[in-house]
Amino acid sequence: MRIYVPDMSIARQFPNADIGIILGNRDRACVGMDCVFDNGAYTAWKNNIEWNEEAWLKLAKRLSKKARVQWAVVPDVVADCNATLGAWRRWAGVMKFELGFNLAMAVQDGMTPADVPCDTGDSICPDVIFIGGTTDWKWSSLYTWTNAFERVHVGKVNSLRQLTAAHDAGVESIDGTGFTYKENRKYITQYLNRIKTPRML
Repeated sequence: MRIYVPDMSIARQFPNADIGIILGNRDRACVGMDCVFDNGAYTAWKNNIEWNEEAWLKLAKRLSKKARVQWAVVPDVVADCNATLGAWRRWAGVMKFELGFNLAMAVQDGMTPADVPCDTGDSICPDVIFIGGTTDWKWSSLYTWTNAFERVHVGKVNSLRQLTAAHDAGVESIDGTGFTYKENRKYITQYLNRIKTPRML
């Protein structure tokens, strides 16, 4: 399971781990490392401010030129299924065909695998399912998504318990902006040590 952290200084603390960089509201260095591009919708929602579409699109155009961006999260609306599906219809084609990104769809509260668009001539399939939404919904629906899709990412994973739960569910990757705080980085170390040690049955 790959762990995406907010910047290179954190990533360098784990030289033997599968670590990448998650880019959010600004262009950060990810030299020699894979990175993914989030859209900043959650940060805006959390801080009760309006999501800045213009700033996001400007950054998206700049990041589209970086070869190591593995995928980008199509704009979504936190905890709102219908608005997120509307945003997907508006932006998925732009991001895929004009900017050249592989696409992650941030699934939100109330969504099921049946809501995820697939290629039917007038829709675009996501390359990755990004489990967003509110905390309770995300963790209660985790296996719904991992059972239905091969490539699943979980956002906002900031504790050993959450790292372990995501790993056990078989997700491809997670991110945690909480790892910005030094005291939280111990959870990455504990997780890495745990997966190296076989569990007693």
